[in-house]
Amino acid sequence: LDALNGPTSSPDADARRLETIPINLIFRIGYGRMLDAAGPARSTATLRRIRGTAGRVDGIDLESLRPWADWLTARHPCLPGGKAPSTIAELDAMADHAAIIADLARVVGGDRSPDVGVAQLLLTRLVSDLLGLDNDGPLPADQIVNAHILLFSDGQVVDSARDAAYVWWVENGGHQKRTIDYLLDEAKGQMGSVSPGELSPQFLPLFWLGLDGTSN
Repeated sequence: LDALNGPTSSPDADARRLETIPINLIFRIGYGRMLDAAGPARSTATLRRIRGTAGRVDGIDLESLRPWADWLTARHPCLPGGKAPSTIAELDAMADHAAIIADLARVVGGDRSPDVGVAQLLLTRLVSDLLGLDNDGPLPADQIVNAHILLFSDGQVVDSARDAAYVWWVENGGHQKRTIDYLLDEAKGQMGSVSPGELSPQFLPLFWLGLDGTSN
């Protein structure tokens, strides 16, 4: 009804529309809007780049984003848990998360090993670049303290690091600032509140880390 009558339509106008338009057409239009909202996450290129070792979206290693990836790419796209959107805000949330997933896939490219998560690879590439490391593999474990100092202060992402990360994102094909913000905020939740001296690699799954101070 929103698509047919506009977002500010009155209940009376909606009722008149229901009297004149076959109800199955209204459902088809509504379902089409769900497909459109989920579309960026369902493209062939996106699915190929976020595939993991065990399924179509296993490369999405962000805990808060994985349910969205699962349900946006399902046969009938919907909200996490299988719920169909019932408001325009929920439809917009589908579109927002689909765009983030597509943006992650765009920047990660097609050369990611299925054993390495999308966020792992992107955060490792970002940090290596901002630290000035000549590194195409995992981040040396002894650099994780430097990464923390670079990115965080008082439990928050440093503004200058956020700005530099956005420049890096755009230079590597990213389209949205909110995507790199999403990545950085997930990293903050995992390690931002931990002091550099207390960091432990086994508790940092969002970073692709080498062992014994090496990147091998």
